[in-house]
Amino acid sequence: MFGDCDLCGKKTELVEGVVEGSILKVCNNCIQFGEAVEIKKSVLEEKSKPEKIKEEIIEEIVRDYSTRIKGARESMNLLQKDLAMEIAEKESVIHNLESGHLEPSLDLAKKLEGFLNIKLIVINKNEKVDKIDFHNASLTIGDLLKLNKDKHE
Repeated sequence: MFGDCDLCGKKTELVEGVVEGSILKVCNNCIQFGEAVEIKKSVLEEKSKPEKIKEEIIEEIVRDYSTRIKGARESMNLLQKDLAMEIAEKESVIHNLESGHLEPSLDLAKKLEGFLNIKLIVINKNEKVDKIDFHNASLTIGDLLKLNKDKHE
């Protein structure tokens, strides 16, 4: 490899070496201040890969689940105990759902959606940065703002 020495600035053939704990590209003269090292290509390639952005799918219960459940049950002329029996749940669970004291689990919401023919689950997509490499040249201010936003949610 040919370039400028990180220590003396001389334009010459360079070797990679560890000088006082830092990996530097130095000339044959300056390598005496540290040790020459061989860095495997796979390590360098790994550092140059951009971070992966994953799209995360999040299923959430709608905010007005209680009124939707109660309205659908009443429109079917069912009592709370009848609905409970039909979906194999306790009557107290139905009462707590309709009063807003209990948010349904995803499984229970799916069961209620199927029986009452209502929508209780919404799907949100969220881009999630797998890992931010601060040494990556493609890192943007937007990436940092996204990381900060995700951290405070």
